[in-house]
Amino acid sequence: MRPILSILMLLFTLYGYSQDSNLHIELNFPVPVDKNFVGENYNGTIDFGAGYRFFEFKKVKIGLSLNTGFYRDNDNTDTGFDRREVTFVAYQPRIFGEFFLEEDGKFRPRLGLGYTSLRFKITDLPSNFIGEIEDTDTRGGFNLNVGVSFYFTPKLFGLLQYDFVRLGNESTVVDETFSNNVNLLKIGVGYLF
Repeated sequence: MRPILSILMLLFTLYGYSQDSNLHIELNFPVPVDKNFVGENYNGTIDFGAGYRFFEFKKVKIGLSLNTGFYRDNDNTDTGFDRREVTFVAYQPRIFGEFFLEEDGKFRPRLGLGYTSLRFKITDLPSNFIGEIEDTDTRGGFNLNVGVSFYFTPKLFGLLQYDFVRLGNESTVVDETFSNNVNLLKIGVGYLF
């Protein structure tokens, strides 16, 4: 949680010193897709993002962003003996480019590269009433982000983006694609300050 607060403080500080701010925030609905361990076992709940464009070159703005998404397992079945709940939070810092293809700049493709850290929380609820047992696990890897935003007004925009995450090879299972690739589709709205 501390890295998120530090980055948000940095972004708001930069915003305060900027005449023509390039700070944006976004709210997305994340959808895990594809046949992998995330796509088959988890549902997205919400994804928050913030970014700052700090460099402009002709028709491209370069910036830094951070997204934080929340996911829950989609199978909280009660076996009669034990129940397990698994949630994870995805932290996605990246550098991105936003491209201006038209004169009015309403339609803006994006391309980003970064890192994704998935922090899992596993809670076992035993039926013998001895209390819940919690455990955590973290996996991370390279992130490629491709998206497009459409500006309804000079400040308000809609956003569609896709994240491909290649997690580090910590798994010894046979199907590496199933256990190491994560595909996320995000649909949302944003606001440019």
